[in-house]
Amino acid sequence: MNLGQLIKRLEKEPLGKKVANGFGKPRSYRGYYDQIAFEPKKDVDVHYMLLQAKSAQLSQGTKEEAIRWT
Repeated sequence: MNLGQLIKRLEKEPLGKKVANGFGKPRSYRGYYDQIAFEPKKDVDVHYMLLQAKSAQLSQGTKEEAIRWT
């Protein structure tokens, strides 16, 4: 699943739906800077995860290059 697919999937869920084991802030996976990772987060709602996923669509990568995770 890529980031675009994740966002589309989250958009289908009710925004207030609570998730016991979700995710929070995006960051790059240390081994591969073009692969996204999210911090694990407990008791989070879909709206928060959707905002975090959308914030990751354009982020700074290494060497001041923009990486698009879509």
